[in-house]
Amino acid sequence: MSLKLIKIDQQRNHSNQPLQKIIIIPERTSSTTSHATKLDDFISNDSFLQNLKVRFLNKKIYTCIESTVIAINPYESLPLYSAEVIAAYEHHNILSLPPHIYALCEFVLHCLKERNTDQCIICSGVSGSGKTESFKLALNYFINGSSERSELNQIKTRFNSIPIILEAFGNANTENNSNSTRLFYTLEVDFDFLGDPLGGQIDDYFIEKTRVAKHEIYGYNFHIFYQLIGGAGSNLLKFLKLKRNIETYHLLKDRPSDQHVNNGQNHVNEFQKTKSTLQVLGFTANEIIEILQVLAFILKLGNVQFLRKANIDSTEGCTIFNDYEIHEICDMFNLDSAIFLKSFTHKMVKDQSEVFITELSADSATKIRNTLCKALYFRLFTWIIEKINESIKTKPSLNLTRNNLSLCDFFGFENYYINFFEQLLVNYLDEKIVQIFIDTNFRQKQEEYLREDIGWTKLDLSTNDPICRFIDRPRTGIFSILNKASSKSIYFREEIFIKELNEQCSEDLHYIQINNPVHLDDDGNGYFLHSLPFRRRVSTGDISAQSVPQLCFGIHHFNENTVYSINGFIEKNAEHLNRNWSQFFFKSNHQMLQKLFPEGNPLKKSLRKPITLANQFSIAIESMIAKLNNKEIHYVMCIKPNRLKMPNIFDDEYVYKQLSSHFIIEHGEFLRRGYVYSEKYGPFFKRFRILSPMTWPYWKGSIVNGVVTLIKHNTSLKTNSLNDFNFGKTKIFIKHLKTFVELEELRIIKLDEIAVIIQKNVRKWLQKRKYYRMIVGQIKISRCFRNWKRRRYLLWLYRHLPSPSPINHEWPPAPRSMRHTSEMLRKLYHRWRCQRYRRCFDQINRNRMREKVTAMMLFKNRKASYLSSVSHPFRGDYIRLRQNVKWKRLLPTLGDVYVVFADLVSKITKRCGKEQFIQKVVVITTTSFIVLDGKTMQINQNVRLNSIYKISTSPYMDNILVIHILTEQQQQQQQQQQQVLNTRALIFESVHLIELITKLYLVIQNNVTKGPIVEISPEFQIFTGKETLVLVFKNHNASTSQQQQQLLSSSTSSQVKISRKSNRMEFTI
Repeated sequence: MSLKLIKIDQQRNHSNQPLQKIIIIPERTSSTTSHATKLDDFISNDSFLQNLKVRFLNKKIYTCIESTVIAINPYESLPLYSAEVIAAYEHHNILSLPPHIYALCEFVLHCLKERNTDQCIICSGVSGSGKTESFKLALNYFINGSSERSELNQIKTRFNSIPIILEAFGNANTENNSNSTRLFYTLEVDFDFLGDPLGGQIDDYFIEKTRVAKHEIYGYNFHIFYQLIGGAGSNLLKFLKLKRNIETYHLLKDRPSDQHVNNGQNHVNEFQKTKSTLQVLGFTANEIIEILQVLAFILKLGNVQFLRKANIDSTEGCTIFNDYEIHEICDMFNLDSAIFLKSFTHKMVKDQSEVFITELSADSATKIRNTLCKALYFRLFTWIIEKINESIKTKPSLNLTRNNLSLCDFFGFENYYINFFEQLLVNYLDEKIVQIFIDTNFRQKQEEYLREDIGWTKLDLSTNDPICRFIDRPRTGIFSILNKASSKSIYFREEIFIKELNEQCSEDLHYIQINNPVHLDDDGNGYFLHSLPFRRRVSTGDISAQSVPQLCFGIHHFNENTVYSINGFIEKNAEHLNRNWSQFFFKSNHQMLQKLFPEGNPLKKSLRKPITLANQFSIAIESMIAKLNNKEIHYVMCIKPNRLKMPNIFDDEYVYKQLSSHFIIEHGEFLRRGYVYSEKYGPFFKRFRILSPMTWPYWKGSIVNGVVTLIKHNTSLKTNSLNDFNFGKTKIFIKHLKTFVELEELRIIKLDEIAVIIQKNVRKWLQKRKYYRMIVGQIKISRCFRNWKRRRYLLWLYRHLPSPSPINHEWPPAPRSMRHTSEMLRKLYHRWRCQRYRRCFDQINRNRMREKVTAMMLFKNRKASYLSSVSHPFRGDYIRLRQNVKWKRLLPTLGDVYVVFADLVSKITKRCGKEQFIQKVVVITTTSFIVLDGKTMQINQNVRLNSIYKISTSPYMDNILVIHILTEQQQQQQQQQQQVLNTRALIFESVHLIELITKLYLVIQNNVTKGPIVEISPEFQIFTGKETLVLVFKNHNASTSQQQQQLLSSSTSSQVKISRKSNRMEFTI
């Protein structure tokens, strides 16, 4: 193997570490492995490091340790992230293609969809190792690798826009990284069962707000300020009362050079991208202008300078040098400039019941200015995150199974010339992330192995728990001591803090007590003496006379030893904005200020004391850890290959330090000895039972035996060896990721087979249902057609109904299917028209109709003369008896009677041995049947209606009727339901025979509730009181035709000839 030697002049990097003089870059690589656990000599650090180095120099920046991905920052663009590469890794397992962050993302997506478990990806590494880029690559894969449904376009666009805003407002140029993340947050993404994003939210746990007012010597402010000054249009800058020159603004010019301005970044394009991205995320044009106004507020406020002055009472005060900046701010935000100016130079002091106004020194005013700048930016950033969360939140109306993915981006470990409170927080976060890695990959797994009794030998694991406890433990931890010192309202709090640290922590192995560690060079620049080996206590004997006292301490971090200057520790930790400022800003008519300072509302009063920054940071970390504990965590270990940030340079010592500090080598060795996957028997059997015909679809044995059976008798498994599995008390363990991936692939294949069977049966069922629906549809169509035919017939019948006359018997013809209905309708129609006909009658006409109906019932088809009476109305009183004077004289003797019928009749009686016709007047009242003399109108007979037993007549054309009358004795026999014989009879001949009998029948029926017997017969017996006669009727016209009889019936009456033979009387008609 030939080697290419590159000589680099020895120089000191930003961490003051000497570089190697010669860096060896092999031109032809030896054989390497993309999966580090396959190395034969993995336990050798040199072997592992050499494998990474060779792969890196051959542009293979990704290596994996089972599911953990090691990503080395190449510091150059590589063709590894195109849409074609994304498509290549989709639907492939993590081991089928070379290691890549996309392979891990596909594996995580598989776990989300197939195992329904919440996932998390943590990108860990030092500052400048590429964590943010890995975060963006992972987000891009999850969002753009989903389906192409049109309804997902908006949410995809918004998720793709999030990194742009977070970088503009949350990233800055630092010594180690030109795009350093100065916050830590978690992006939560909700996925449906198809793996498509539904929505999510950003949890902004912490942002380094101190960078707004003061940043380290080789650092810069947040990108958005430089984008605004360098990329905004002239009209916009004029509106914001800003200038194009960065040197004009104190918050932006505190740096050694114009590197940020002249580093090739196109601020115009970046600013336009930021503005358009805000619009995509749902910010209105007015809200974007308000955001820019707040940024201008911060820049102009940062320019305010305070001059010291001595008061007459020997106290120190201050004046504002450039108060025009304040006036411009007040004009822009409609604030009271007098109150604003006075708030910087004076403060109100309350002493019991008295209030004093005192002047502030220039240093105090400067601190207030800086605090206000930081508060404005922090609140603005928080409000922006809240607005983004509103635009990407998952709709609660979606009733779908949701799985959650967390993507974590945060600070990397930092160690500068001078480290301050910000670096302590950043490095503490890095320690906590390492602690999470140790807990999830070492401690928890070893406890599980021992608990499940799988023959595991307990290992002594390295951990950084003591370092974390040293920083955050109660009472004696660094944060506790700092909070205690911050609560003291006395001078020299920093001296008290360092003294307390030295007393409380001097015996701690991770604490470094340092005296005078800062050295001034000839140019007056200070740097820590990293060349001196760190000891528990560092003496100042080797420091030159130019050394100056400096309050500082050191910590043995897992990454490297770091010294912190406590300058500003207490001020930054206890810093909070006075409520008076919130009330002042809330009074403004500017909507954004009211949104940023809601506690300034006088209706909302809060007496809660603000917590310290250290406590805020600790709470944020604990909140993040609590959320991650419920998820399956995956790691992308980002490695920085060199401190120069140059491609093709691999610093072995620097890389090894990163590997060691993040326990990467130990992690790989632990996985070689341990197991990559564990699951309880129940869920494992439920998930993989389909792989064996012995366990699918039915299994009657125990679950443990079922798991053993499906593994032993699974012929499809290539690694069919029980050495890859271990059976614990409640769980099964799989040693190699390859075996687990193979099980998952076999399960997918089996699910496809089952899906085919299900599809076949579903298609069968669908076709069957389609056939049934077709049959049902045909029946419905036929029914609808028949109903349509019926409706059409009914409509036609409605237009062609016959005459409403009740005697009209015509009816339209009907289709064969409607004959039964037609007959029903005919009857209903006939009833209706009869009812309608009846409704036209008054009571008199109803009575007449009743009489006609009764006549029909009595005589129709029984009496030949009935037809002649149908067309003639029943008049009742034919002789106008009611007006007769003689009748009126009889009324007192008869009582209150109503004449129903009165007419002249002929009574047939025997005189001188011969039957004679004697003219009589027959009167039917409501109570009696009265026979009057035709001339004198005297009463001959007054027969009570209840004594009339029977009425007899012949069936012929004659007008003769016989009325049978009961005696009182016969009436009693009738009441006792005995046979009545020899009733007395009266024989009459009346032209109105039908009417007479009908009315007499109805009157008797109304009186005794039962009508008399109406006998229609050609022969019947009568009793005259002396003898019994047989009346025989003979029809002389019996031989005539029916038509001739109908013609005869239309005449008035027929001639009757009476003959008597013994007790037989014959009537010949």
